[in-house]
Amino acid sequence: MDQLIKEAQMFSDLTETFTLIDVFIVMLLSFASSLVIGVVYKKTHRGISYSQSFVHTLVIMEVTIAVIMLVVGSNIARAFSLVGALSIVRFRTAIKDPKDVGFIFFSMAAGMAFGTRFYVLGAVFTSILALIIYILHVTNYGSKDVMNKILKVYINEDIKDKLESKLDELMNEYYIVSVDSIGNNISEVVYIIEEKKGITHSKVISQLQEVNNGNKVTIVEGQQKLDL
Repeated sequence: MDQLIKEAQMFSDLTETFTLIDVFIVMLLSFASSLVIGVVYKKTHRGISYSQSFVHTLVIMEVTIAVIMLVVGSNIARAFSLVGALSIVRFRTAIKDPKDVGFIFFSMAAGMAFGTRFYVLGAVFTSILALIIYILHVTNYGSKDVMNKILKVYINEDIKDKLESKLDELMNEYYIVSVDSIGNNISEVVYIIEEKKGITHSKVISQLQEVNNGNKVTIVEGQQKLDL
């Protein structure tokens, strides 16, 4: 009986810290904020690694963190209990784009703001940071003109010198990144190249294929423009 009374008192203490209206407001605002973050992520993402699942995760994460922060409040015991509970969780999904980590922290910070009932702070933070991310995207801030490209060719060892002589004509500079033997005296050679002014991709490919007996020649733009 005494145990039931203690548990009832603990439940009463917990519910006194917030009401159902607080729960509804926190979840609604964090959900709205996470939708904004998801739209910003979708509009500003570059490359081919876009994931709808990641956007859904941002929404779920923010609402969940908001509720957790609401429950924890300023209670130290609950905070330590939460740390102990979450310490058993292990995440093994690799984050391919470093910017995705920023969006994770964006979602977490907004959820924490709403969960601690700093509603104005959460709204202002979400709006301003979303605007900053969009400005960075539109202005292409931090970009750098990359002249170097990746050239991948399948060559016979007998014509390697002839091929590189042709590269001397077409390139300002080039150097080998890797060589991989694929059998029958043929190797896959990967170069980093910088084409001379006025030299097009099609010209490079056609002239190298003439030297290379029609074997495959591939030019790949730098990682700044393409996820590999």
